[in-house]
Amino acid sequence: MWSRTAPLYHATGGGALAQGSVESDRAALVVLYNATGGANWTNNTNWLTDAPLSEWFGVTTQSSRVVGLRLAGNGLSGALPPALGDLAFVDLEAESAREDKVQSRRSH
Repeated sequence: MWSRTAPLYHATGGGALAQGSVESDRAALVVLYNATGGANWTNNTNWLTDAPLSEWFGVTTQSSRVVGLRLAGNGLSGALPPALGDLAFVDLEAESAREDKVQSRRSH
């Protein structure tokens, strides 16, 4: 479930960072990339590479785990995939949904 705390969305119910793994975070981001036209983003530096997630454009990590996405104005289109719920905790800029053509399948 997504709850809005301006200017960010917070994934709730994901729990502590200890849940999941770096590999499951990477898999969720790959699904996001594919679902929102990542090949056509303004900046997709290091996405779909073996680079650490902290080096993927717009991804913020803590202890190698994804804690934030800053992709506003980056040309995302389509629906936010349910796989984002697999991230233990993530802040997603609300501006991404407004500036880009992204729709959430989750309730706000």
